[in-house]
Amino acid sequence: MKRDEDATERLLAAAREEFFEKGYEAASLRAIAERAGSSKGAIYVRYPDKAALYEAVVGPVIEELYARMERCFDDFGQMDPAMQRTEMNAYADRGIGWMVDFLYDHFAEFKILVCGGKEDLYQRFMHRMVELDSATTYRYIEAVGNDAVTSGRLTPEIMHMINTACFTGIFEVVAHDMGREEAHAYVERLCLFYRAGWNTIFYSDYDVSAGVPKPRGGAGRLAVTSADRLRAAGVRCAVDAQGWVRCPVCGCKTRTKARPDTVLANFPLFCPKCHRETVVSLGTEGGPTVRP
Repeated sequence: MKRDEDATERLLAAAREEFFEKGYEAASLRAIAERAGSSKGAIYVRYPDKAALYEAVVGPVIEELYARMERCFDDFGQMDPAMQRTEMNAYADRGIGWMVDFLYDHFAEFKILVCGGKEDLYQRFMHRMVELDSATTYRYIEAVGNDAVTSGRLTPEIMHMINTACFTGIFEVVAHDMGREEAHAYVERLCLFYRAGWNTIFYSDYDVSAGVPKPRGGAGRLAVTSADRLRAAGVRCAVDAQGWVRCPVCGCKTRTKARPDTVLANFPLFCPKCHRETVVSLGTEGGPTVRP
């Protein structure tokens, strides 16, 4: 039994190398068998064809990624609605950060899937990811009482296009062979881009040009004034050990990926409480500092 398991592992390792180097179409079962020091017959005993062997290489990491994301989304859905609203961005940032690390922990498999694999399998995988994220977004909208769907700002077509474009963009880090740290920086910027777009859907009064909700009075709604903007302009914010930064407008703590020793000018800080995005400087040198 142990010898049989070892032979299977050698075949899978050889197949991973062959698919990674040549892609699915050009990969040869004969070459895979030679790499593994085995025979084509040993492959056919375990896998009926090249497609089955390919899925045996990439399938387990696909399923693990999907299962972990499903659990992550389920855990978020168990939160109190008020907590979901407050923690949504920070929770999403942590999840996306974990996802990037998972891609790089299994880089060969995802490189094969994205660049050299069977197109139908990649499309099925992306469809599942998009549907999972869309279902989670709909649950969030219902839980917090947002009117994005009932108002018509969010339709199934728009939801599908946004989520497909976002996941496709994330997997570009694999397609372009970015290093892990470079990938984290790229995906973080990509998510900030999509977050600004989602705000125009979640909030009917979101001011695209200013990056904050438009001024509007009324109970439970804070109007954005010139004084607010002046108050935020040029403010230097400190970062605590967990990456928390305090919003210079309303004082709410916002989670970032910055470290306590980070010194950075023109950092876009979005507050999940007042829904304002301000541009601040991170670090404790150079002037008065807002501390977490």
